[in-house]
Amino acid sequence: MRNCLPGCVGAKRALRPRAELLLELENPQIQEEDKQRVSAMATVRYELLDYTTREIVSNRFRFTAPIGPIEAEDLRWYLERYYLWPTGVFQQRADNIAAQLPKWGHALYEALTQSKTAQDALNAWQ
Repeated sequence: MRNCLPGCVGAKRALRPRAELLLELENPQIQEEDKQRVSAMATVRYELLDYTTREIVSNRFRFTAPIGPIEAEDLRWYLERYYLWPTGVFQQRADNIAAQLPKWGHALYEALTQSKTAQDALNAWQ
Protein backbone atom coordinates (compact mmCIF):
# COMPACT_ATOMS: atom_id res chain seq x y z
CA MET A 1 0.00 0.00 0.00
CA ARG A 2 1.13 3.53 -0.65
CA ASN A 3 1.64 6.03 2.13
CA CYS A 4 1.27 3.40 4.80
CA LEU A 5 3.76 3.43 7.63
CA PRO A 6 4.97 0.12 9.07
CA GLY A 7 2.42 -1.28 11.47
CA CYS A 8 -0.62 0.36 9.90
CA VAL A 9 -3.50 -1.69 8.54
CA GLY A 10 -2.63 -3.02 5.12
CA ALA A 11 1.14 -2.77 5.56
CA LYS A 12 2.92 -5.70 4.01
CA ARG A 13 5.34 -7.51 6.26
CA ALA A 14 7.96 -9.97 5.19
CA LEU A 15 6.92 -13.26 6.71
CA ARG A 16 9.57 -15.77 7.58
CA PRO A 17 8.88 -19.36 6.62
CA ARG A 18 7.76 -21.46 9.55
CA ALA A 19 9.06 -24.93 10.13
CA GLU A 20 8.02 -27.78 12.36
CA LEU A 21 9.90 -30.71 13.73
CA LEU A 22 7.41 -33.35 14.76
CA LEU A 23 8.01 -36.47 16.80
CA GLU A 24 5.23 -38.90 15.93
CA LEU A 25 4.71 -41.87 18.24
CA GLU A 26 2.82 -45.14 17.66
CA ASN A 27 2.11 -48.19 19.81
CA PRO A 28 3.30 -46.89 23.18
CA GLN A 29 4.33 -49.38 25.86
CA ILE A 30 5.55 -49.11 29.43
CA GLN A 31 9.14 -50.28 29.87
CA GLU A 32 10.27 -51.23 33.33
CA GLU A 33 14.02 -51.61 33.45
CA ASP A 34 15.73 -49.51 36.11
CA LYS A 35 12.97 -46.86 35.80
CA GLN A 36 9.47 -46.85 34.40
CA ARG A 37 9.45 -45.15 30.97
CA VAL A 38 7.18 -45.02 27.96
CA SER A 39 8.60 -46.46 24.77
CA ALA A 40 7.04 -46.26 21.29
CA MET A 41 7.80 -46.61 17.62
CA ALA A 42 8.66 -43.14 16.36
CA THR A 43 9.25 -41.12 13.23
CA VAL A 44 10.66 -37.62 13.02
CA ARG A 45 9.10 -35.34 10.44
CA TYR A 46 10.55 -32.00 9.35
CA GLU A 47 8.15 -29.74 7.47
CA LEU A 48 8.91 -26.28 6.12
CA LEU A 49 5.49 -24.67 6.06
CA ASP A 50 6.05 -22.40 3.08
CA TYR A 51 5.87 -25.46 0.77
CA THR A 52 9.13 -24.60 -1.01
CA THR A 53 10.93 -27.73 0.14
CA ARG A 54 9.82 -31.28 0.52
CA GLU A 55 9.22 -32.73 3.93
CA ILE A 56 11.81 -35.05 5.38
CA VAL A 57 10.55 -38.09 7.27
CA SER A 58 12.77 -40.52 9.12
CA ASN A 59 12.37 -44.25 9.09
CA ARG A 60 10.67 -45.72 12.15
CA PHE A 61 12.78 -46.30 15.24
CA ARG A 62 12.27 -47.21 18.89
CA PHE A 63 12.10 -44.12 21.11
CA THR A 64 12.08 -44.19 24.92
CA ALA A 65 10.91 -41.10 26.79
CA PRO A 66 13.65 -39.53 28.89
CA ILE A 67 11.21 -38.37 31.56
CA GLY A 68 9.09 -40.61 33.71
CA PRO A 69 5.50 -40.60 34.96
CA ILE A 70 6.15 -38.17 37.83
CA GLU A 71 7.68 -35.56 35.55
CA ALA A 72 4.95 -36.12 32.96
CA GLU A 73 2.28 -35.59 35.61
CA ASP A 74 3.98 -32.41 36.79
CA LEU A 75 4.09 -31.13 33.22
CA ARG A 76 0.42 -31.99 32.67
CA TRP A 77 -0.56 -30.16 35.87
CA TYR A 78 1.54 -27.12 34.94
CA LEU A 79 0.00 -26.83 31.47
CA GLU A 80 -3.60 -27.83 32.22
CA ARG A 81 -4.41 -26.94 35.84
CA TYR A 82 -2.05 -24.36 37.28
CA TYR A 83 -3.81 -21.40 35.65
CA LEU A 84 -6.94 -22.16 37.70
CA TRP A 85 -5.30 -21.19 41.01
CA PRO A 86 -1.91 -19.49 40.36
CA THR A 87 -1.11 -18.44 43.96
CA GLY A 88 0.36 -19.73 47.23
CA VAL A 89 1.69 -23.28 47.29
CA PHE A 90 0.56 -23.70 43.68
CA GLN A 91 2.88 -20.85 42.69
CA GLN A 92 5.77 -22.59 44.45
CA ARG A 93 5.02 -25.88 42.66
CA ALA A 94 4.76 -24.06 39.32
CA ASP A 95 8.09 -22.30 39.90
CA ASN A 96 9.75 -25.65 40.66
CA ILE A 97 8.30 -27.21 37.50
CA ALA A 98 9.22 -24.18 35.36
CA ALA A 99 12.81 -24.52 36.56
CA GLN A 100 12.80 -28.14 35.29
CA LEU A 101 11.48 -27.35 31.79
CA PRO A 102 14.88 -26.61 30.19
CA LYS A 103 16.31 -29.80 31.71
CA TRP A 104 13.41 -31.89 30.38
CA GLY A 105 13.63 -30.26 26.96
CA HIS A 106 17.35 -30.94 26.79
CA ALA A 107 16.79 -34.57 27.82
CA LEU A 108 14.17 -34.98 25.09
CA TYR A 109 16.48 -33.45 22.49
CA GLU A 110 19.40 -35.63 23.61
CA ALA A 111 17.26 -38.78 23.46
CA LEU A 112 16.13 -37.86 19.95
CA THR A 113 19.65 -37.17 18.69
CA GLN A 114 20.77 -40.64 19.81
CA SER A 115 18.83 -42.12 16.88
CA LYS A 116 20.85 -42.30 13.67
CA THR A 117 17.54 -42.78 11.85
CA ALA A 118 16.31 -39.31 12.83
CA GLN A 119 19.48 -37.46 11.75
CA ASP A 120 18.34 -36.32 8.27
CA ALA A 121 15.22 -34.65 9.65
CA LEU A 122 17.13 -33.15 12.59
CA ASN A 123 19.89 -31.80 10.33
CA ALA A 124 17.36 -30.17 8.00
CA TRP A 125 15.59 -28.59 11.00
CA GLN A 126 18.83 -27.22 12.44
